[in-house]
Amino acid sequence: FSWPLKAPAAVRRGEYVDFIGINYYTRSTVSRFDDGVRADAPKNDLGWEIYPEGLIRCAAKMYGLLKRPIYITENGTCDNTDAFRCRYLYDHLKVIAESDLPIERYYHWCFCDNFEWIEGESARFGLVHVDYESQQRTVKRAGKFFAAVIQAGGVNQELYDEYVKEQKYHF
Repeated sequence: FSWPLKAPAAVRRGEYVDFIGINYYTRSTVSRFDDGVRADAPKNDLGWEIYPEGLIRCAAKMYGLLKRPIYITENGTCDNTDAFRCRYLYDHLKVIAESDLPIERYYHWCFCDNFEWIEGESARFGLVHVDYESQQRTVKRAGKFFAAVIQAGGVNQELYDEYVKEQKYHF
């Protein structure tokens, strides 16, 4: 698919909402059992369901209310071994590309592994690995994939085959 972002919209005088900002990681479902995550759903290393379609469902609902350009201000996943992060990125960018919503920006959470408020340093969301002892940074495979997607202006078959094809989610 080609790069999924749309051209920026014009800001009109007298409007006070410039854009819709969405932070999206997972969906939460109502359930009487456990945490509401279906047993057959793919999950990240924190047990959160991976549900790319939820990003578009959320964006569509907000766009229906505000009719403003959409920025995905945070989207990422905890993948401590970088085993499926390329697939996660691909799946989320793909639903953006296939939607007709005015999604103008996408910010991956996060650039480098960081301190998460609940999990501390144990949950790795970054495109760059941080060795917390030495502070050395190393670009992960997903970081190379994301850079290649930006440089290529989308995902072509070669990038898909090299980075995404073999990656599988946890169930």
